[in-house]
Amino acid sequence: MAVQTIVSTGATSYTIQNQFSGQPIILTVDNVTQVETVNYTRYGTVLTFTNPPTAGDVIAIQDVSGVVGEPLSGFIAVDGGTVTGGSSIGAEFAMHALDRDANGLLKYTKVKWDSNEEVELANGEGIFVNGLEQLLNGKLDDGTPMNAVQEGYVEPAREQWQTQSVNRKYEQTRFDNNKLFYFINNRGYLVARYNKDYTHTGPA
Repeated sequence: MAVQTIVSTGATSYTIQNQFSGQPIILTVDNVTQVETVNYTRYGTVLTFTNPPTAGDVIAIQDVSGVVGEPLSGFIAVDGGTVTGGSSIGAEFAMHALDRDANGLLKYTKVKWDSNEEVELANGEGIFVNGLEQLLNGKLDDGTPMNAVQEGYVEPAREQWQTQSVNRKYEQTRFDNNKLFYFINNRGYLVARYNKDYTHTGPA
């Protein structure tokens, strides 16, 4: 299956990969399926929208022949951007999350998606997200980036059975395909260690 993701700049036209220029595709904007000749047109590798997507929306293009349902690789995004390392899920694909305990101590959680570890996304007081796709997309229902709102933020005019940001377990989350580990160095900075094995034993 071939997948391409493009982060909208608010422009009307975008360049797509050659493999999508002459075959049936499924195209979504911010997880909403678009209809060819109605919402967009293709001419060679130029994709043109009738109405330009909002800046920051993720445009996901998938070849029809390989699509079964909605693969997660079509939704990988962090605050409207694509995950570093590509659009397909690899062995290192993981959720990285930060939260604080009652004493204000910063806690870091890393869970690889191909592991058997359980991932609790809500704090136990209600529904946080309506499916993993929403978390990967990184936005609340009104389009606000999840990582942009402070802990305790209550989405207005929400019913108890609806998703609600205040019910999230982690204050900050991101997804990455690379080998990645966060730690705090001896100067108190949060540091990302990329692309090599690293065992954190204390301040470095």
